[in-house]
Amino acid sequence: MDLSERRKFDSQTLVLIGGSGDVGRHLIPLLQSDGRWGITLLSRGGGVPEGLSPSRLSGRPIDIRTPGSATAIPDGATVVNLTEATPPVAVAAIIARGGTVLDTSATPGYIYDLSRAARNGPGLLVLCVGTAPGLSTLMGAEIARGPNVDSIDIGLELGMGRHYGLAATEWFIRALGTPYKDGQNSAIVSPGERRRGFVFGQCTRARLALGVGFPDHGILPAGSKTRVETYLAVDPGYVTRSIVLFLRIGLGPLLLRHAHTIARTTRLLPRLAARRTRIAVEAQTSDRRLIAARYFDGGDQAELTAAMILIALRALPTNGWLPGKVTNIVDYLDYDTALAELHALLPAMRIKAWRYAATGARR
Repeated sequence: MDLSERRKFDSQTLVLIGGSGDVGRHLIPLLQSDGRWGITLLSRGGGVPEGLSPSRLSGRPIDIRTPGSATAIPDGATVVNLTEATPPVAVAAIIARGGTVLDTSATPGYIYDLSRAARNGPGLLVLCVGTAPGLSTLMGAEIARGPNVDSIDIGLELGMGRHYGLAATEWFIRALGTPYKDGQNSAIVSPGERRRGFVFGQCTRARLALGVGFPDHGILPAGSKTRVETYLAVDPGYVTRSIVLFLRIGLGPLLLRHAHTIARTTRLLPRLAARRTRIAVEAQTSDRRLIAARYFDGGDQAELTAAMILIALRALPTNGWLPGKVTNIVDYLDYDTALAELHALLPAMRIKAWRYAATGARR
């Protein structure tokens, strides 16, 4: 497409970047059922994936990685960014022309770059819109407001009951190979160097999870010195233990260098264990006493992320934002509201959630 010709989009059109992937295939039917938006998918080929209803759905041949490509998105558009292949400069260009961008990314460095790029202009950036970050962010923000909270540990467990999208699988592998900064003292930490157990299910035993770099935007009040640490686990548990051994012999850099190839290879492996997503968020005092916790046990992560995006879209106000404002999901939603809407949007999904109050137990 000639980028000098700006395409005419309906004012109620929602633009999806990366919408032909795993999350997009779940998000589009939800948006169509909601009925308030037309949907435009941006991709290099400009087509619409097979198997999706064409109702209020169209494709546009735009490679967002091409310099200047974001100018083809009209002023004031609402855009959902589902891929970290989108350059921060493209997001900045959308926001500079009054657009709203909802981002689902989970890589701290990428989110930092987006935040810096989006500070100038009349538009709006909304970070952490998804399951993790997103739902996990809301869970953490709720308990971070409690008294005597010195640290918050977030455990994420992904079930290998199906093959996830290539981008999500590649992110997981990269996270296992990428050193990250400790949020408290800026020390560089290797993935898996920190480990702990989480009781992800009711009346179950603790499962091992590995520390990884993960965004904590929106969890803590401004000026808070509370530490937030995120851990990843895989169901079945022996996969997590195997990853520990892999990292112990120094093969983390290999994962990082060959993440794309490894991600493609894992799609050939058999499906294992349950098809589910479990989140544990635990707050502790300075002497490691557990004082509050939130637990979530749900289904497919892509389905949950798609539903969380729609929930966030519904929660956005239509006006009143300061120019160049960078926000996150906590500015629009609370955990209880998100949980109630997940039940309503995903009635066929088994969703369980429970809370834990202080007992004085040490972790």
